[in-house]
Amino acid sequence: MPTSREISRAQLWWKASLLPIAFLITWPLTAQKAQKNNGPAYDLTTETKVKGTIEEVRLPSKGNSKDVAHLLLKSGSETFDVYLCPKAFLDDMGCELQQG
Repeated sequence: MPTSREISRAQLWWKASLLPIAFLITWPLTAQKAQKNNGPAYDLTTETKVKGTIEEVRLPSKGNSKDVAHLLLKSGSETFDVYLCPKAFLDDMGCELQQG
């Protein structure tokens, strides 16, 4: 039969090891920090809507599908140079732009 001294050693060992075990379990949860969004935010106040006729479609040369496609848009007496997106994205969306 275990003596009271042996029981107290076992209790002391459990108490002493419980804190490090709890720390090892909870430490990874607190180590993760929230990601900051360092990229540019979309600003709705800078958005412009224009209706017009496409005067010219300027697509990047073959092999440069990551370059930006843009078009010249005529609205009334003004002409706007509108930058759209990479040509590859237009192709993925199935979007075809035509003059007129």
